[in-house]
Amino acid sequence: MAVFCAIGLFIFASMLLIVTGIGVFNGAIASLVAVMVICGLASIMNIMWFVVAFRSNNHRSVTVSH
Repeated sequence: MAVFCAIGLFIFASMLLIVTGIGVFNGAIASLVAVMVICGLASIMNIMWFVVAFRSNNHRSVTVSH
């Protein structure tokens, strides 16, 4: 799970940097805002998965069994 989270985070973060660089150099940053927002949100989602998947056992919710 950690490998997939890290790969996803790396892909979206690098895409965000590349798209921003292309937009700045070509002067078309306004037309690439949607792509940058999607990449930013996907990066935040991957960070949230890191927190959910790898938090310690002390912080996990308690389940009630009957």
